Amino acid sequence: MELLFVYGTLRPPNGDVLVEDARFFPLIEPWVRGWTPARLEGAVLYDLGAFPAARPGRGAIVGDLLRVEEEALAETDRIEGHPDFFYRERVRVKTEEGEEESWIYWAPESLVEGRSRIVGGDWFARDRDADRDAD
Repeated sequence: MELLFVYGTLRPPNGDVLVEDARFFPLIEPWVRGWTPARLEGAVLYDLGAFPAARPGRGAIVGDLLRVEEEALAETDRIEGHPDFFYRERVRVKTEEGEEESWIYWAPESLVEGRSRIVGGDWFARDRDADRDAD
């Protein structure tokens, strides 16, 4: 099993989330064995329009920690364009149970230049995030 921290369109949908905001979760769902809410400190989330992008920085990102079969990573690599678009790296995320080491997909810095930051760090709550700013 692998742990994967997801913060955007790979997140599992919940009742008040638009289908397109979690549109890639169904592609990996066959390999998902469970998930829990999680938070990544030392990261910033940007709104690229159709999807978000994460970069290391001063802030925190809200997401989900997925427990997936190893085969899921080939599909998530394809979806995220690893390593040419987004790139996969290990990070430590916080859950209610403590800290876990997991994979994350980071965006290159050039992709987020001039983009709006999602100050609350939650893709699903970005429309309710009144304090958006541009970096």
